[in-house]
Parts: sequence; C-alpha cells; structure tokens
Amino acid sequence: MKLTQHTPTITYQVLTDYTEISKESPLISILKVCKEIGVFNVSELQDFLKPLNNNAVSNLLFRLESLDYLKSIEKEADDWIFSNNETSYELTQMGLNVCLDGKIEEEKRGIIALTIAYPKNADPIIVKLEPLSKDEFQDQENTKSNAKREFNNFINESQHLKNGTFKLKHIENTYALDEEKEQDYTFNFSEESYTSQLLDFSKTVKISKSKVIAELLINKYQSAYDEEQQLIRMPFNHTDLSLKRNISIDNPQYDGLYFNKIELEEPVQISPLDDQEAAQWFTALVVSRIQNYFFSDEEFNVYTKEIAEKFVVYKQGLTNSISRMELINKLHNKPAGFYIKAKLDTINYLNH
Repeated sequence: MKLTQHTPTITYQVLTDYTEISKESPLISILKVCKEIGVFNVSELQDFLKPLNNNAVSNLLFRLESLDYLKSIEKEADDWIFSNNETSYELTQMGLNVCLDGKIEEEKRGIIALTIAYPKNADPIIVKLEPLSKDEFQDQENTKSNAKREFNNFINESQHLKNGTFKLKHIENTYALDEEKEQDYTFNFSEESYTSQLLDFSKTVKISKSKVIAELLINKYQSAYDEEQQLIRMPFNHTDLSLKRNISIDNPQYDGLYFNKIELEEPVQISPLDDQEAAQWFTALVVSRIQNYFFSDEEFNVYTKEIAEKFVVYKQGLTNSISRMELINKLHNKPAGFYIKAKLDTINYLNH
C-alpha cells in the first residue's frame, strides 16, 4: 500500500555552522588504524598511511587532536616508547567511540542548500541538505531576507538524510531563496512498518498495516467501521448486495496528514445495520443467486448456509432461517419475484 501527498518544498541557500555526522569519512579508517597501533608518533603512523608525506600526517594528527579524538602523551625519560623527540599520541575515549560506532562528528561552517518541505497539517521537515561552494551562493541584495522562523526548530536537532546526518548549530539572519516546487511525499507500507520518503529524507516507523487501514476507514466511515470485526456497517440497498467491496477513499487521512485518492488493495467486509436488515439482505441474496432447478431440501439448506456464512456477525441467526416453501411464500405477493417463484415451484414439482 502506498499513500502520496503533493507537498510544497522550498530550497534556501544559507550560511551556517553545522555538525556533519558521517559513516563514510576517511577519518574513521584512520582512527581505526590508530587504535590498532596503540601509542604512535607521526613517523610510525606515516608507515600505514603512505603515500601521505610527513607534513600531511602531522597536520592530520593536529586536526584529530583538536577534535578531541587523539591526545598527546607527555614524555618520561625512562619510558621505552619515546625513542626520539617526536610527540606520541593515543586515542581518547571519543576516538574509541568513533571506532566502535563507525561514525564521526565533524564541525563545519559554510554555505548549504537547505530544502524544507511543508506537508499539509504537519510541521516542516528538512528533506535535503547540500554543501555549496562560494560560487554557487546567490548573494544578491534582492534575495536577502530575515531567516525563516521555522529554521529555529531545526537547531541542534539531528537531520537523518541520505547523504549523512547533520546538526545545524547556527543559521545567519540572511538567506537566498533558490527554488520552490511541489514534490511527492510518499508513505510505503509493508505488513509491519512503513517508510515515509521525500527527496533525501527517509523515516521508517513500526506499525502494522492493518492498524493503518483501520485508521483510514475510521476517518472515512466514523462509527460505521467496526475495528474489532474489521467491517463496515451499511444500510440494505437492493441495487448493491455485495458483502465484500473494493473501497476508494478520496482524501485519505492518516496520522493527521491528508493524501491523494487511493483504493485499498483488499476488499473490505460489509455488514447490515441490524437483524432486520440482515434478514432482508440475506433473502435478497438467496433469491438473486438461485440457479439450480434440482434443489433437494438438503441442497437448498447447504446453499443458504453458504450465503449465511458471508454475513459474519449475523451468520448464526441466518443459518437454516428459511426453507424453500417459506421463500416461495415471501415472494408470492412480489411481482418482481415472479420468475424466481416460478423457478422454485418448478424445483418442487421436479423433486416430487
């Protein structure tokens, strides 16, 4: 099952401080190498990072130390690990956590393209975030404005996107409007969960599809939908006697959101409103489906029992509730039932 909403999105270009939480950063692999070595200096680490030269490795260690992933070790004269005047390093607890978790936080500042979606009846969400070069920034006076109020809702909140996880620290008070368009916000359902998706945003929620369908039907039919029995109670209508129906919903509502028109994948059970309407409905179905001229009483009972079973809630009261002769008598004063009555009379004649 799939729900879709046409959702407005706006892309802003902003100057911001942010943290990138990455599982793909090469720094993770370097820290894992450091973990394997234990205590090391620039020359010892360079052996593992060739073809990087000594200066490149030294700058790399300085950066990792400034991020608190490494710490330098004070030299002691009698310590065998200090064979020369080079500074030695080892991982901090933060560095060990990176190796264990397989992800790293990097503090950055720069210009990003920030795409925000505005779902109907829901809070805005960030659906795409891309770092830009200075050349790509539209720094023109006529595009500047005060920062959008909803930007504040995203500060220090983890944004899990396809290209990584980000935390916005601070957004400047000016922004450039880059693009405005509608995108499809989709909810794809499996039996035990659904995944909502829009551009680079994706979120999976565990919930059974049957509960989602129940909410859709309750929102459409209100109290007429019986969630426990999984059926819709409807008044008797002789022009539509089906007890399993394909259901279309023009504006399906789920979790507070409205979506485009859908048709449920499986037919839904229909049930009469009460005992009296159940009897009317049952009789109409028995009449409409008679085809066999050679009913015995036993065959007729089997035939009506099969129809009664389809009524779910009322099946017990409808089973064996009418005989062939009783049905003939019911049809006696109804001109519309003339041909069915004639058929039943013929069955009686042939059986005797």
